[in-house]
Amino acid sequence: MRRGAMCLVAALALCIWLVAGAFPAGAAQRVTDIFDLTESANMAVSIYYDTEEPTITFIAPDGTVYEPGDLIAQIGDGAVCYYIPDAMAGQWQMAYDKKSNVNLDVNWAPYARAIRIAEFAFEALAGGQTQTNVTFRVDADVEGSYDYILYAVTVDEGGAVSGKRELKRGSAALNRQETVRISLGDLKSYDGYRFYLDAWRAEYGLEASDEAVTAEAFSIAGAQAAEAMAGFLCEVDLDRHIVTVDWGRHTVRCDEYILGVFDVANAAQPVYANAFSSDVTRNEVSFPEDALGIVVELSYERGGDVSETLRKEISIDNGVDFHVATEGVVSQKQVMVEYTTPARIAASVTVGDNTQDIFPEGTGSFSVSLDEFDNEITIRYTLSDPDTVFVCRARVSVDTSAPTLLLPEHDVALSVDSETFELAGATDPDCVVSVDGVGVPIHGDGTFVYMLTLSEGENTFLVNARDPAGNVSSQIVVIYRAKPGAAGAYASAAGGGGDGDVVSGGAGVGMAVGGGDAVSGGAAPGGTGAGAGGIAGQMWQRARSVWQRARSVWQGFGVLIGSFLAGVALLICVAVFTRIYGRNRRTSRGYAVAALIRNVTALLLVAAAGATGFVVWRYWSLNRAVNSEQLFDIAGESVPLAAETIRQYGEYRQMLFYCGAACGGLLLLFVAGLLISGMFKRHAGGGGRTITQ
Repeated sequence: MRRGAMCLVAALALCIWLVAGAFPAGAAQRVTDIFDLTESANMAVSIYYDTEEPTITFIAPDGTVYEPGDLIAQIGDGAVCYYIPDAMAGQWQMAYDKKSNVNLDVNWAPYARAIRIAEFAFEALAGGQTQTNVTFRVDADVEGSYDYILYAVTVDEGGAVSGKRELKRGSAALNRQETVRISLGDLKSYDGYRFYLDAWRAEYGLEASDEAVTAEAFSIAGAQAAEAMAGFLCEVDLDRHIVTVDWGRHTVRCDEYILGVFDVANAAQPVYANAFSSDVTRNEVSFPEDALGIVVELSYERGGDVSETLRKEISIDNGVDFHVATEGVVSQKQVMVEYTTPARIAASVTVGDNTQDIFPEGTGSFSVSLDEFDNEITIRYTLSDPDTVFVCRARVSVDTSAPTLLLPEHDVALSVDSETFELAGATDPDCVVSVDGVGVPIHGDGTFVYMLTLSEGENTFLVNARDPAGNVSSQIVVIYRAKPGAAGAYASAAGGGGDGDVVSGGAGVGMAVGGGDAVSGGAAPGGTGAGAGGIAGQMWQRARSVWQRARSVWQGFGVLIGSFLAGVALLICVAVFTRIYGRNRRTSRGYAVAALIRNVTALLLVAAAGATGFVVWRYWSLNRAVNSEQLFDIAGESVPLAAETIRQYGEYRQMLFYCGAACGGLLLLFVAGLLISGMFKRHAGGGGRTITQ
């Protein structure tokens, strides 16, 4: 019994070993979906791996398994590509064993099976013969047909096709030799023709093609080429690097014109080549900026034959130079143009509607009259060829208007008691500002601030603003530095009335009469009592100082103070309404809370509406000032005041948005409190009973 059990165990072990040996890699293989085709196609699957080539098999939608040996494959460094021809429609899968690779990158795409021109030759032509047999064969790894076109071509020194003419087109069977009879009688005389074959085949919406040129050349003694055109006009714009070719005066009867433009540094490769219908007689072509010269070629085609080529070589660096002495912006309606020419030439100068002829020679200059604002000076000249015109241009803008210079202090003599004074002003942003010849930096908006150093007595400063055209605006600023007691008297005498010190805010004393002491403010016998004016000025100065301090405190802590006062007001409202509803015992707690929210919100809404009304009033006031001529009047009095007005306009516009949002939110909260309190009130006042059976 024991011996039979041992035999049974041994037999089971042997079966397990045999099964494991028969499928050694089964546990390592995995299956994944790859492409899903809606119709049959040729598919190429590329697999990129890290270390070693993986084991790959492909499973068709019908279950057919394609082993690597069943497919054409291309193996590279770290990659292998399998080609599945005529892959059936449906979901394809890939079974793989990664082996030691960490990652496999799988890509797939349709492809067209390649075709190859295996044979291409022709029978040699005897003397005067214009027909020959051309033989070719196109191979592929599949049976079928292909299309072809056979040309007669010419080639350049590098072997590239430079011209071709179609001889025959048709279709033929793959992998079979094809022989066609070709007539060459329409070709013009040339001893370097070759045959050119272009073959292609479409498969599953993709196209495979091949082309070839015969190694041997053949000669034809055919019709002579038509004569070249009589001429054409070239206008070379040296600033825009454009050549305009115009053959309108020399048109011929033809099917099309052929134009080519070359850089003299690379005559084999055109920078431009194109054919035009017979009704086109003009075209513009750009050429390289560093070109020292260009070549223009023009021919025509008629009845399949191309005429002789008319060729014109143009030197860009021709030794002629025209240069405007002052370009950009000028302040005069006349400018000088300097020139250098190797010989006497004919030229024309055009500005607007005015054109004048000149004949410069050697080195010199001439003047050109300009119009106000923008001007384009166009100079055209010719050298030895009258049909080649060179064009050069210059742009000059005339500005004869003096720049803006705003100095708030320019119309009054100032009186100060300090050693320095901060002069503020504004001008055009592109101007240069100076004070007594010393440059002053200006901001992007044209404003500037400059610290003046004062000596005792009268100080005179000359302020200039010069624009790019050279126009200058000048103003004189007079500042009197005196002791504090004498400042108001000087300002009064200089200004012609008792307006006071515009810098320090002093009241002024009027004009001294009867020998009064204008410096100390004492009232001399027979005087006007200037001391009273000084005391009044000091009181006004102190009141103004207190107001400025209060304003600075509010600007620094206004938000904090306002928030504190609003919080205190809210607490007072809550306390008052809580006490009111606390005395009414019949109201429910929910109704009391809702009513409290409603009433407090109503108070806050009234306050917010009042604040919004003030903001709206201020906004429209500032809006009228900013968007009208009033702003220019303010700027004429004080540029900083105008800037402050614009700043406040922006702030109040932003505040208007916030106030509107606050009023809207409070209104919604008030309506909600109103509805909720009404609901609680109806619930508290209603009756009912419970009926039990």
